[in-house]
Amino acid sequence: MHIAAMAPIALSESDLDKEFLNKEKEILIEELKNEGKKDNMIKKIMIGKLKKVIDDNTLLGQKWIYDNQKSVLQALNEYQKETEDSLSLQSFVRFKVGEGIDLKKKSFDEEVKLLAGTV
Repeated sequence: MHIAAMAPIALSESDLDKEFLNKEKEILIEELKNEGKKDNMIKKIMIGKLKKVIDDNTLLGQKWIYDNQKSVLQALNEYQKETEDSLSLQSFVRFKVGEGIDLKKKSFDEEVKLLAGTV
């Protein structure tokens, strides 16, 4: 349920695409420059903002939907302590209804003719 609701793009930071991270860094640096931040502060601020981007886009870093005071990783660790079970999350798959379906676009006239059998 969490994966469907929060749509993470990777399991953890190490699974994130490097190109995605580099693009986010560029965007953050540009935003900070536009805000008039000094160059010596940009790197420090960017590190914190990039951490937030990583947490928002990784399953283990996201806030747990049932308790937004902890991350998914923290919730898993608590579960392991409470149940004394060994639990390891290796991967996930998210399915979205309609995703990946290619539909041919038809005009309204074409659809009416097709339904009427006059094509």
